[in-house]
Amino acid sequence: KPYAVLNLGASLDRKVWSDKGYRETASWCLGNGLSVVLVGDKDCFDRALRIQKEEGRVFNTVLRQGYSFDLENFARLALKANTTISPDTGVLHIADAIGGKVVGLYGPTSPTKYAPYNNRNNVISRFNSDQNVQNIHSREVIKKIEEVMQKWN
Repeated sequence: KPYAVLNLGASLDRKVWSDKGYRETASWCLGNGLSVVLVGDKDCFDRALRIQKEEGRVFNTVLRQGYSFDLENFARLALKANTTISPDTGVLHIADAIGGKVVGLYGPTSPTKYAPYNNRNNVISRFNSDQNVQNIHSREVIKKIEEVMQKWN
């Protein structure tokens, strides 16, 4: 079954997207035939639970005590995903490097310099305005997901 991966975390809090954005995107994906897999580190546990509470059909892999899988397994998951949505993190760049279809969310870092190499056109950025990734609206992400899926299908 087709699925989307939502990476909930980043090394810096200022790079993390809003709970509302993740929830609305997950809901759209589920309503449009995509299963949703939540990934992240233990710092994402509470966020994952909040999203899962609102949208119970998501598959939550985030554990309270640590990582639910290693990077090799994440790469396999991302490679087969219809899309991986992530802030600017190492996980985003791993998904991109292995040939995954990614949507990058950028706030305080420049996508001109740090965009995923193979998915440069699949970036939503606030860098040239307020640099606040929280201000990226889910409609923008959903539109980009539709473009990615159309391009790759």
